[in-house]
Amino acid sequence: VTVSKTELETPYFSANFFNTSPTVAPSSALRTFSLVPISSLKRAKTLIITFSKFVASLRIYLHKKIFKQCDSKKRRGMKMPYAYIGRLLYVDLTTGAQRIEPLNLDYARKFIGGKGLAARYLFDLLKPGTDPLSPENVFIIMTGPLTGTLAPASAKYCIVTKSPLTNIWLDTHAGGYFGPELKYAGLDGVVITGRAKEPVYLYIEDGTAQIKDAKKLWGKTTSETDTAIKEELGDKMAIVMCIGPAGEKLVKIANISSCYRQHGRGGAGAVMGSKNLKAVAVRGSGGVTVAYPEEFLKACQE
Repeated sequence: VTVSKTELETPYFSANFFNTSPTVAPSSALRTFSLVPISSLKRAKTLIITFSKFVASLRIYLHKKIFKQCDSKKRRGMKMPYAYIGRLLYVDLTTGAQRIEPLNLDYARKFIGGKGLAARYLFDLLKPGTDPLSPENVFIIMTGPLTGTLAPASAKYCIVTKSPLTNIWLDTHAGGYFGPELKYAGLDGVVITGRAKEPVYLYIEDGTAQIKDAKKLWGKTTSETDTAIKEELGDKMAIVMCIGPAGEKLVKIANISSCYRQHGRGGAGAVMGSKNLKAVAVRGSGGVTVAYPEEFLKACQE
């Protein structure tokens, strides 16, 4: 890239690519970008900063409204720490059995965050020598205590299982909306075991779950699956986490996709495929309660 002294001194500037010397390259190799005036760039930057501040203020206002609707007195008699929902969903795809269990308070205090908490549960539930692609492997979706709050970079959630690629424990993370939506649906995490006889997907709405037929979804890409599930549910706001053909074919590097974010490590998509689990969709209308809302919001602003 070469920029002449004259170009630098003018309110407009350009960059010439594939030009390795101050002389102009042949027209066939020349690519020139003419950019907007520097003064316009400064105005655009100011507008962007102003708009960003407005969005941040709006988010804080809305969260204040939400926190005001949460009756903190209801939680004072609870042993569960703030920010946790206090519930895990267990699903056995082999039998179709489902149950809700309280989050282990001791684990929540000792293993803070989705990764540590899920690792402890995996240690308890997974038998030594388990084949990662067998029905006995445990597939855990877990959030952390800050997921779903205003804390910066807190939209992350994790999947913990035994990796078919490395044959050891796997944690793989993604951002987007799935983690917060799971909390809003009244769950800290989901523990999935077994294998469905035919392709299925799991739909979670405000703490209740349904195992739905996914035979028509099998073979579709992740973007096609996302669209199809939302159309079937009649809810464009549902958040979908799903696999594509690679996961279905048990490719050991298969991703899991959600909101164009990827769980791209360790072949977690193959584990979903081995369970005939095409997707998990979630929709929630709840919220996350923190101990000191005003102080928390101020800390997030800072």
